[in-house]
Formats: sequence, C-alpha cells, structure tokens
Amino acid sequence: MTEMGSLISILSAAGVGGIVGGIVTSFLQSWLSRRAALDERRFREKKEAYVNLLNALHRSEVERTPEAALYVGHCRNVCDLVASAAAQRHIDQLFETNPLSDGSPHPQRSKVQADLKVAMRADLGIAVPKGE
Repeated sequence: MTEMGSLISILSAAGVGGIVGGIVTSFLQSWLSRRAALDERRFREKKEAYVNLLNALHRSEVERTPEAALYVGHCRNVCDLVASAAAQRHIDQLFETNPLSDGSPHPQRSKVQADLKVAMRADLGIAVPKGE
C-alpha cells in the first residue's frame, strides 16, 4: 500500500508539473513571438525612415526647391522618433555639414554621409558590405 501511495504521489506531481510546465512554455512562446513581431516592426520603421531620409536628401540636392527641403525636415523628424542615439548624432552632424554659403560642398560632407550610413546599418543590424 505504501508503494501504491508513493506511485500515486509521483504521478500526481508529474501531472501538476506537466501542467505548470505547459503553461510556462505557452507563456514563454507567446512572449518570444510578441518580441519577434515588435523587433520586426521596429526594423521596418527604422528602415523606412532611413531610406526616406536618404531619398529626401538626394531629392533636395538635385531639385533645390523649398518643397524638397521641407520634406528633408519631415524625414528628419521621423528619424528622431525611431533612430538610435548614435544614428541621431550622425544625422545632426549631416545637417551641420550643409553646403557652404557660396554653394560649394562642405569639406566633411562625404565623410559624415559615410559615417551616417554605417550608423544606420548598425542600428538596423545589417552588416557592412565587404570592401567598405
């Protein structure tokens, strides 16, 4: 009878443990799934903001219109919402290297642009292509 009681206790404990383990596993899977979805959303938002900023900068440099300049400002504001602190610092540096008053390019502009792209890639978790 004692052995039967021990067996029942072991089976009971295993059943309860199995239920608790199943609940914990379910909560963990749900949390990981939600986190992965949030990470994917953050990636898409950052990527879209960065691509739009780069396109707006190009458009502004080519067209040199007030509308193009305003769109650059809009894209910068969006980047302020989603970019990492490092990327934001590089974006600020980019705007500090706007063309000089005589219209010539700022001497640091190309280096700042390259550094900004590296910061954007790092923020997105994208490896820098070989050769750069």
